[in-house]
Amino acid sequence: MDAETLGPLTVGQSLLRNFGYLISYATLGLGFLWIAWDRRKQGFHDKIAGSVVLYVPRHPRRG
Repeated sequence: MDAETLGPLTVGQSLLRNFGYLISYATLGLGFLWIAWDRRKQGFHDKIAGSVVLYVPRHPRRG
């Protein structure tokens, strides 16, 4: 999702995100490890593309 609007990614953002994977690998995986320390849980690929991953529970809680 787009990090600012929470709407779908544009084609350009999707391409940037995929390119960002290369950067994450090129830094010996630091781009993926960064997710553990980032407040928004964004890796380098997400920061480059301006994207964020949203987790939606499969079964809503009752109560």
